[in-house]
Amino acid sequence: MAEKVVSLIQAVMGQLKTPDIQSFLAVYEENNSLRNKNQILEADIESQCRQTASFQAKLDRVEKLHNDTASELLRVGNEKDDLTVMLKEAQRKIEEKQKALASRETELAKEVEDLKKRLGFEQERLEELEEYSVGLKPVSANLNEITSRLGKLFLSARNLAETYFGIDLDPKTVLNGALWGNIKNHPAVKSIPIPIDNTNVAKQMRTSAFLSILAHEMKHHIFQPVYLLRNAAGLNELNEVVNKLVNEDSEHEAHIRSVLLRLAKWTADEDNKVVKSHIHAVVKNVSDAVIDLLPDDKTKDTFQSNLHTFCEETCSHWSFIQHLDSKLDLDFSFEEEEPTFWKPLFPIPQPTSLPTPTKLKTNGTIPTISGKKPPPPQPQPQHPHEPLADALVIWPAIYNRSSPDLETLVPGYMVTALNWRPASSRKRHSSLRDRGGIRE
Repeated sequence: MAEKVVSLIQAVMGQLKTPDIQSFLAVYEENNSLRNKNQILEADIESQCRQTASFQAKLDRVEKLHNDTASELLRVGNEKDDLTVMLKEAQRKIEEKQKALASRETELAKEVEDLKKRLGFEQERLEELEEYSVGLKPVSANLNEITSRLGKLFLSARNLAETYFGIDLDPKTVLNGALWGNIKNHPAVKSIPIPIDNTNVAKQMRTSAFLSILAHEMKHHIFQPVYLLRNAAGLNELNEVVNKLVNEDSEHEAHIRSVLLRLAKWTADEDNKVVKSHIHAVVKNVSDAVIDLLPDDKTKDTFQSNLHTFCEETCSHWSFIQHLDSKLDLDFSFEEEEPTFWKPLFPIPQPTSLPTPTKLKTNGTIPTISGKKPPPPQPQPQHPHEPLADALVIWPAIYNRSSPDLETLVPGYMVTALNWRPASSRKRHSSLRDRGGIRE
């Protein structure tokens, strides 16, 4: 079998060596070679196609980017054109505003120059007007001096009162009821009981009466905004005008007062006469009320001289008050709700204590009424609101009329009911003694 296969293969091989077969085989091999080359070429073409597609994609992307860039450049160019137009418009407006500003600066410079001229003119006018007024001092910066001056004023007045009326009076004066009419009838004393004796309570009431009379007269003649008129009635009318103004406009009141004070200085000689006339009125009116209680002419002369000196000092202190930028005023109305604004003139006795009268001796005997000894003082009824209830104002408090809360700068002085009610009892005893007569 194998031999047959070999013989067959040899026969086939023999046939393959024929020209036709050889030609066929050559064609076949060339065809295979071409097919291989074609496959290689196809693979190469496929690779080239892929590269071409990649390049085309890149080209498309680049072209798209170019187109986008061109659009962006176009947009930016348009915005640039718009911004250029806006910039030119802004520059035009800036130039217009700069021109307007330059023009306004020129106008303002002219206005400033005009204002400087007007200011200089007004300054000259102000200096001229200042000649018609005086400078006023602020109350807030002078509180210590205000309280010091007004405090000294009261102490001087009290010293004057106690020196002449807070002592034992001459027995002849005590025994002569006719000498007491003027002091008792003075309008400032009508509420103050004045026993006609030398008890401690009588001395207190005489001191209170003198201070009350003095304060009353100084209120009408010395404690005034300015001294321009000799006539007290005219001065009171002027004071009413100033008081009305201070209630409506305190600054204008201060200005008017400063003008009036300047007017008083321009007429210095006349002003001195006016001041002297008011001092004379106080001295005369106070003396008329109390001088009958003094024992002799020498004492009376000394008293009037001391009173005159006191009034001059008062005018000096009050002149300082007149030159304050706020109007200070007097308060004669005691209110229990504001006790801190008031001080008792004398120590307040205990409600159960009663004064012991000093026995009046004439030639070593005790005065009697129709041969009888004077009745002892009767106990006074107690009052629930003592000691401030029914207090009598003796010396005024000083307050600032121009302040919103009417600030009290210096407290006033009053006599409590526990002080004056025993005096009222002594006064009834004195009246009974006068009606019954006094036997030595």
